Amino acid sequence: MGHKNVADFTQAVNFILGHEGGLSVNEADPGGITNFGISQHAYPQVDVSRLTREQAVTIYHMEFWRYDAIRSQRVANKLLDQAVNFGLKGATKILQESLQYFRAPGVAADGILGADTLTAVNGVAPDDLFRELAARGAQRHALDVIVNPKLGVFLLGWLRRDIDG
Repeated sequence: MGHKNVADFTQAVNFILGHEGGLSVNEADPGGITNFGISQHAYPQVDVSRLTREQAVTIYHMEFWRYDAIRSQRVANKLLDQAVNFGLKGATKILQESLQYFRAPGVAADGILGADTLTAVNGVAPDDLFRELAARGAQRHALDVIVNPKLGVFLLGWLRRDIDG
C-alpha cells in the first residue's frame, strides 16, 4: 500500500484491470489478440494468449507506471489508463495539454514526463484535472475512430472508460 500522500500502483492497476477483460480476439482490434489489455502486436515476444494476470501487472508496472509522485490517486489511475491506451508519449502529451489549459507554468507539450510536468500535476485541483484528462481522452478516441472507422465498434466502451474514475 502506498503512502497516503502519493499514488499507489496497485490501486491504479486494479482500476485498469477492472476495464480490461481476459482474452479477447476481435478482428477490428489492430492490436490483435489481447489479454488483460496487453496486445500481441505490442508484445510479440510474449504469448499473450497464455498471459497471467500477474504477468500483465508486471508489464503495466515496468512499461507504463511513472506516477508515484502524484498525490491524487484518481488522477494517477487516469494517467495510467491513458498511458495504456495511447502510449506513454501520447498520454503525456494529453496530460501536458491539459496542464496548459490550466496555465501551468513551465509545461511544454513535448510528450516527455519530466519534473516540471509532474510538479504541475500536483498544483491543479485533482477533480478539474481529471475531467480535463477525461475530455481529452474522449476527444482522442473519437478522432481515432474518424481516422479508422473500423475502430467504431470500440468507441462506446472507450468513452465509458474515459469518464470512469
